[in-house]
Amino acid sequence: MRMKFPDFKKRISITLLFAFLLIPSLNQASAEESQEITGVTSTEIRIGAAYPQNGRFESSFFAGANSYFDYINQAGGIYGRKIFLIAGDNQNLPTRSITATNDLIMKSRVFALFNSSPTTPTHLAMSSNVLRNRNIPDFYPTATYSGFRNTAKYPYLVAMGASSMQEARVAANFVRDYFPEKRFTWFTNMSEGDIEVDVKNAWSGIGFTVLPFTADSTVGTIHISNSLPDFSRVKKPMITSGRATSYTSRVVVFDPKDLVDVYAINVLPLVSDKSDEFVNFFEGLNKKYSNGAPFDSAFLEGANSAYVFSQALAATGPSPTRSGLVNSFRTKGGTFSTATYGKLDFGTGVSGGKATFYVAKFDGASWSRVSDFYTNELDSNLVSKGSVSRTALLPNGLPIMNAKASNSSISCVKGKATKVVTGSNPKCPTGYKKK
Repeated sequence: MRMKFPDFKKRISITLLFAFLLIPSLNQASAEESQEITGVTSTEIRIGAAYPQNGRFESSFFAGANSYFDYINQAGGIYGRKIFLIAGDNQNLPTRSITATNDLIMKSRVFALFNSSPTTPTHLAMSSNVLRNRNIPDFYPTATYSGFRNTAKYPYLVAMGASSMQEARVAANFVRDYFPEKRFTWFTNMSEGDIEVDVKNAWSGIGFTVLPFTADSTVGTIHISNSLPDFSRVKKPMITSGRATSYTSRVVVFDPKDLVDVYAINVLPLVSDKSDEFVNFFEGLNKKYSNGAPFDSAFLEGANSAYVFSQALAATGPSPTRSGLVNSFRTKGGTFSTATYGKLDFGTGVSGGKATFYVAKFDGASWSRVSDFYTNELDSNLVSKGSVSRTALLPNGLPIMNAKASNSSISCVKGKATKVVTGSNPKCPTGYKKK
């Protein structure tokens, strides 16, 4: 009887075909796994930020962020891991942002970026030259340029702050409501950049006429950008982005009389509002952890950004990955507690889609809210008015972790040597294999 054998050539071809098909996915999975744990150990999570070390806004913002991270670390961190924010100086220059961010990623080996390069030109340079195709979470809470909201173009960038386009729509609606008899002109001490284009597009989209700037006192002025106006020279009334006045508690920067009749568009509560539970909580952190930094709006924004970021880390679970962190923002961010008005809107298609604002006025001594709440979607000219519901401060201001960190042990072998590794996410040392 003649035995029938399978066609070995055919079988080998099919086997090799499957092998070659598997190789790319295995390599990709291996590369992703090794990349995902960068910056994370059993005891710490390293994040990084490159920013101008002598910037007034940045100094207050990062004083607030570090105060919150110090607080949460003292409470035990996230699943037993403390958060360390590593800073690099980008001198507010695009070229320096590229170098400083590369150092954070390659030398400091950070897990994610936290408000790194916080101006449009420096962030564009960093994104284009450093972050492209590296899948590093880029949490950018102070982003104002609307282009950064495109998650197809920036899949790992998570924008939280309101855009300048939305601020401009709110400014126009506020003018119509409160100054119907006045004409308002566009004023900026910046060049025609992305933010300025955002503003003009927003105004033209709602039929708001943009006139050339004039110093004529009979004509109001609108200033919407992150640059700092000379409040002593600009005629009043004046409307500005709240971030431009966020560190006015530093008397050496502003003379209070120059701020009379200045209106600021805000998304966070006023630091003078002692009835607000978030203000009281973050002011307590300022007194305990900030080494004398002033408690101003920039400090509040930095502390709140760290508060939201920590919730995203907690939502990622006890074994954090870079893609998991971004997914936590995209899918769970709407449930996070925040000091801002209205819910956060990180979205899966557009990040930072909806934002709620109010306008405050300076009377020579303090700020007070003088407007309704205005809510605007990123891609809509419609601005709605009315009260908004806010999230409550989490108990003790700490993230909720649904799963408790539990240590497990694995055995690793190298030749005849055996090691037992224990931790929340144990890994075998280099040269060892899991038994």
